[in-house]
Amino acid sequence: MKLIFDPIHKYMEFEKELLDVIDTYEFQRLRYIKQLGLCYFVFPGASHNRFEHSLGVAHLSHKMIKSLQMRQPELQITDRQCILIKIAGLVHDIGHVCFSHFFDHKLLSLLDEDNIYKEHEDRSCKIFEFIVNKYKLNFSKEEILFVCNLIHPKKNCKGFLYQIVANAKNGIDCDKFDYLVRDARNIGLEFTIDYLRLIDECRVIDDEICYPDKLKFNIYNIFYTRYRLHKQIYTHPVVHGLEYMILDILINAKDYLKIEENLNNIEYYLTLTDNILDKIRFSEDKSLNISKKILEKLYTRDIYKFIEEDEIKNLSSKNDILIVDETKLSLSKGNINPITLVSFYKKSDLNQKFSIKMKDVSGLVPQSCEEVVKRYFVKAIL
Repeated sequence: MKLIFDPIHKYMEFEKELLDVIDTYEFQRLRYIKQLGLCYFVFPGASHNRFEHSLGVAHLSHKMIKSLQMRQPELQITDRQCILIKIAGLVHDIGHVCFSHFFDHKLLSLLDEDNIYKEHEDRSCKIFEFIVNKYKLNFSKEEILFVCNLIHPKKNCKGFLYQIVANAKNGIDCDKFDYLVRDARNIGLEFTIDYLRLIDECRVIDDEICYPDKLKFNIYNIFYTRYRLHKQIYTHPVVHGLEYMILDILINAKDYLKIEENLNNIEYYLTLTDNILDKIRFSEDKSLNISKKILEKLYTRDIYKFIEEDEIKNLSSKNDILIVDETKLSLSKGNINPITLVSFYKKSDLNQKFSIKMKDVSGLVPQSCEEVVKRYFVKAIL
């Protein structure tokens, strides 16, 4: 057992099974991948990495399953299941590569949208299996499959165990608890969610994790906090301008980096961290000249310019290229209000679950839970 101090969760305990994974290159590389990708270039506080987030999710996942084990012995949750769920929380993001979600959503979708590793969860599962085999860790094939299903639940994985790390039904899970609090704290925002109370009072009814109905507004606040972070931080127009610059840098350097020929090579992904920009900058390969020029513009804050729609007609230079960016934002589940997908219970009847309507949470009912933000950027031909 080892204690690790975290500014969010304070002292976190990690057993030998987890330390065996943490103390590998494959996991340690997460120190060099920013949690919020290019947001760090706009919000200086967003310097936290996938490494500490992964530790936090492991900690909270274990806290939730142990809480259920203690309060509901009839569930027959074993100590080994608790460890495996903690492991899943630890490695759920180990498949992330340079600039986090940007790589999947912008670059991979452009190069090969049908790639078998187009989602970081698929890479996380494969890398976990790779680690177990490489370091000869003590996990059976059945346990490896269980951990992978916890990270990326398939349609047949319906039970409550698959709603702790990644909840496909309604999005209320320990991954979201950690990143909402961690991201807001590091950026300097005053957003708060009472995740510890939800963990302490959740209950399994009919194989589903349910919450006390008196906490319905707390849960709605989780969805709204997520929306605010996406609206104000993750999709900030300057962040998107920077992402299109990085996209051009990597596309122009794809032959040098050998990205396309390695899209199905899981070990290649392990070489991709945010340090990829230094690899391009300090290379003497002449094929990288365009990438280096764009990189110099990025470092000198000559960023692709965000313009309003009515400014398009004023573009005077024939060397200007217009980028049209469309981003969908929602509370979590498209135009479905996610609060309706969460099950609740009353303290007077611990065995009966029920769902609620948005109007039962607040009289201010949104007409739509999804919006499309359309933005325009201008870049000059080099």
